[in-house]
Parts: sequence; C-alpha cells; structure tokens
Amino acid sequence: MEVEYRDTTGVYYPAKVTRIDGNQVRLSFVNSALPEGLYAISECRVLKPASGNAAPRNFEVGDIVDALVRQSNKKSAYQRAEVKDIRKDLLVIECIEGPLKGDVISAGECRPAGQTTSFSFKSTVIELSSEFVEHSEEVCQAVMEAIPKSLAQVDISGKNIQVFAPDTKSINRLNVIVDTLLSQVKQKASLRQKQEDIAKRLEESTVRNKVVIEFTVCADLMGLAIGAGGANIKAARDIEGVVNVILDEKDDYHTFKVIADSEEAAEAARGLLEFITDCVKVPADMVGKIIGKSGRTIQEIVDKSGVIRVQIGESVHDELGNELTEIDFLFTGTQEAIELAEMLIELHIKHVREMESIRKSINDTQQRLTLASEHPGGYYNNRSYDNSNNGRSAGRVNRFRGHSGGSAGNARWSPAETDTNSSNVTSPPIGTVSDASSVAHTDNFAPPPPRGPVPAPHSNGHAKLPPTNGSISGASERTNGNSSDGRPPPNRGGRGGRGGGRGGRSRGGRGGYLGPAAAV
Repeated sequence: MEVEYRDTTGVYYPAKVTRIDGNQVRLSFVNSALPEGLYAISECRVLKPASGNAAPRNFEVGDIVDALVRQSNKKSAYQRAEVKDIRKDLLVIECIEGPLKGDVISAGECRPAGQTTSFSFKSTVIELSSEFVEHSEEVCQAVMEAIPKSLAQVDISGKNIQVFAPDTKSINRLNVIVDTLLSQVKQKASLRQKQEDIAKRLEESTVRNKVVIEFTVCADLMGLAIGAGGANIKAARDIEGVVNVILDEKDDYHTFKVIADSEEAAEAARGLLEFITDCVKVPADMVGKIIGKSGRTIQEIVDKSGVIRVQIGESVHDELGNELTEIDFLFTGTQEAIELAEMLIELHIKHVREMESIRKSINDTQQRLTLASEHPGGYYNNRSYDNSNNGRSAGRVNRFRGHSGGSAGNARWSPAETDTNSSNVTSPPIGTVSDASSVAHTDNFAPPPPRGPVPAPHSNGHAKLPPTNGSISGASERTNGNSSDGRPPPNRGGRGGRGGGRGGRSRGGRGGYLGPAAAV
C-alpha cells in the first residue's frame, strides 16, 4: 500500500505503509527522505485508480501539474507547479505551492493535478486456526500478493489477520479466495518442511563422509576474514575439494565450519579465513635491530610474511617496575603469515648475533696487532744465549751465589770442589785463613782485606784465629782441614759473595767457613 505524506512545508513525499494503528500509519519513505515511524493518516493521500481507457496527456504551457521536485534536503517530493515552457521532453515549471521556485524537469516526473485523493481504506479480519498460527506471516504475504494495494498484518493476539484495502470491491474478492489462500499456504509450508528435513539429512550424510573443521574468528577481525564483498569466503569455496563453508555469526566471535573432501583442502580454506592476533617475543636488546632504520627491517618482515599489521609493545618495565628482557610484537594476520613473520624475526636475530661475534673477534685481533707493533719484543725478555757465559745473556746483569766472581749461579760453593787454572785448591782448616794467592778468580776479582787487625802467623804458616764462642772448632781439633778421625770436613761452605755481576762486591758467606782472605 503506497501513499504520499505531506510535511510541514506543504510538499508530498512518496512512502509505503507498513502498519496501521488507529489514526496513525507506520511509513517507510522512498530513499529514506524522512525517518521511518508513525504519521497521521489525515496527512496522507493516494492516487485515484487509473482508468483503463485513459490516454496519456500531452502537457501545454499554463497547465497545473504535480511535479517531482528536488528539495533542499536533496530528496524529491511532489509539489504543485505551473508549466511555463516546453522544450522537447523537458518542462520549465514554477512552483505555486510549498517553497516557491523554478525548475526544469522531465515530463515523466510530472502528472496532471487532481489525480490524488485522501487516504481511506476498508478492512476485514481473517481468523486463523491453530495449525495456521505458526504460518501467519506466510498468510499475510499471500493476501497482499492476491489483493493489489492492500495491507495484511497480524493483530496483537497473534491469532487474527487484519486486512486493509482501498475499496469494498477488494474486500469482497478477498472473502471469496481466503479459503484457497489458506489451503495453498498449508501445502507450501508442508513442502518447505519436507525440503528442510531432506537437506538436513543430506548435510549430515555428507558430513559423515567428509572432513569437517571448525574455528572461531574475533568479531573485530571478521572484515578481514570475509574480505571485500565476501571475496575470501568465495575463494575458500572455490578451492578444489571444498564442499561448503558455513558461517555462524555471534556477538563476540563468529564460527566458520569448513566441509571438504580432504584434510588438505579443509586446511587450505582455513588458511584463507582464519585471522588472529598473536604475540611474538623479541629480546629487548634486539628490538632496535628488528625495527631497523626508519622501520625498514620490520616493514620488510611485514611485506614478506603477508601479515596485516604489527604493534610493538611500548612498556619496558613490568608491573613491579623490573626491566623487561623481552618486548611483545603483536602481529595480525592468518596463522601461516604470523608463523612466517616469527621465522623471519628469529633468522634476523641469529644473523645479528653472529655478526656481533665476528666483529668482536676482529676487534680483539686488531688490538693484539696494535700492541705488537708498538712493542716489537712482545711479552718476552730480549735475551741471547751462547756458551760464552754459561748460558747467561750479556743483556742482563748476572747474579751468582758462591765464590766471589764465580759462575756457578745459585749453587753453593766449596773450595774443595773448585779447580781453577789446573791447580787444586784444598780447603783450609776451619779457623784458619789460607794464602789468597793460591786461589784464582775467573774475573780477577780481589777479595777485600779482612776486617780488624790481621792475626799473627802461626808456626805452620797460617794465621791463628781468635776463639768464636764455640761456633767454630779450634785448631787443635781440626788441623789441615781434617776432622779428628782423619776425614776431610764436610762441605758446609756458606753462600759466597755476589760476584762481578753487581760491581764486584763480595759478601761473606754464612756458616763456619769465612772464605779465602788476602795474603798476609
């Protein structure tokens, strides 16, 4: 049922009646010119029934017409106007009701004035039995299809159908065909139920022999999953081996059900439809390397993997204020794309670690090379070895222990063991001093004179030493260096003076033997 509603400016907007409640009608306007809602019946008008023999009329200058004129709200409404000029199929008009203005419109958008009348209708009620209550909507649709320009609606009780028609003739026709309409609705409902049962059994039979996988997608990502104009779903259904893709929409999550001949085909369809947001953890010291200069590295990862977007966690501390060792990278895309992005990140981190290790090795080697060039001797003493000085280098002052000027190194020296210039030197008896001239020194070092007065020579040619508080035996007990049993004294020589390596100073030994002295 179509009407024209007059607004406050005096123009009429075309609309469709969806329900009648007392003195008001619910209208749905063409092109949404006005909001859908309840409006007064008194402000509505309808076209008069057209005569079957009415011939199309040609417009002339001065005719009064109802023209469909574009209004200030960019919507079109009928407005009373006068024809001022005719140019082929175009009419130059001037509005005489509502907003006054002139316009040029097509002749097809005009009709002669006086072809409308106020909105009025006739009504009747169809009572439904219990078997038709659940099919009431189908009955209403059948009535409106059978009776032109009529409106059928279920009343508040849900058991009756109210029918509104423009005239009594339409109501009479409805009374004649109502039983037929109800019978047809019943037959159609029975066939539809049978069709649904067969389709359900067919689906169950198909599913038993097919591979079925189900997965959910967050409502925020459904736009990506469906694709522009349902492109992704269509592509999934076109995969060879995919029987059907069913979408069950809910509030927060939507469930996809893929039916396929093989698991491979089902997983291929899933790869096109399943969009998720997943986290990839990156070591904190590698975040800058993964992002790269001006974001080039992360952009390359996004492009190669096929993920939709990536978000990088901004927080570097946890809730307790501790510094995080890993930063979250949130990738949005298909499961396969996110796994590929994670692989690229791990590959890049491994490469950076290896490069850092190589650079560190190069730096260490370079430092060693620099030190070697600054100190040619390296970490070794600059010594030369030959047989001229018993293996000691002339570059270092030799230190010897034992006889003054000797070359025995750290060995303890005993006069009885030394044979110099092919002359045997015998150890003098303890408590005597032998003739120093009988002892030869390799470095011609002259021993210093004895401290204190020189003791008078003994009858045997040796100087007699004063007693030494028992630390050294007397001459009567040890004569000519032999002990009381006739054996030579043990080699108890103390450490000799340090020889010419330190300027020729000779330091007296420790122990019973004082070493050779200068000749008296």
